[in-house]
Amino acid sequence: MAEQKDRTALALGLGGAAGIMAAIALAKKASASGGGVIDDATKALLMAIAEANAQLVIDVEAILAALPGGGGMGGPGSGFPDNCETVATTRITIGQINRGYQLTDLVIPAGMRVLIFAPTTNAGTIYVANSRTNAQDLDSAYPLIGGQSVGYYVKNAKNLQVSGNTAGDTAIMTVEINGGV
Repeated sequence: MAEQKDRTALALGLGGAAGIMAAIALAKKASASGGGVIDDATKALLMAIAEANAQLVIDVEAILAALPGGGGMGGPGSGFPDNCETVATTRITIGQINRGYQLTDLVIPAGMRVLIFAPTTNAGTIYVANSRTNAQDLDSAYPLIGGQSVGYYVKNAKNLQVSGNTAGDTAIMTVEINGGV
């Protein structure tokens, strides 16, 4: 995070410095014909550029600090999830129609989502919900036909259940994780 802030401050500083250098060059050109003194208007312009640049650095740092993980553009503390070590994939087979099957007890890293996919080989519909009761209630479950998927940001995959209307159909769960399965 500190490295990102340093790069951000450097970029903003260079932008401000370029503006100040342009104003100084303009002032030198103007003063070359009039005695070498920077006039009050140019001084005011230089001060305004410097103050605006300082405020911009403060504003950008505040925005970056407010992002999840402390800001930046990728990697640790960037607001984006860190890359995980591996993936976990599980196939859930619907043994009995309209019965909820709990997903694997697996902690999902912050910022990652568990993806549930219905293979195109399925003959029926897979239903996804947050409880066994809801997985069995077509009005409370999210339907997936073959080839469709849905992702959820949950802390643990076991908080989700799947059911189906055709025995033998499957749902595939996959997620990026840290550590072994």
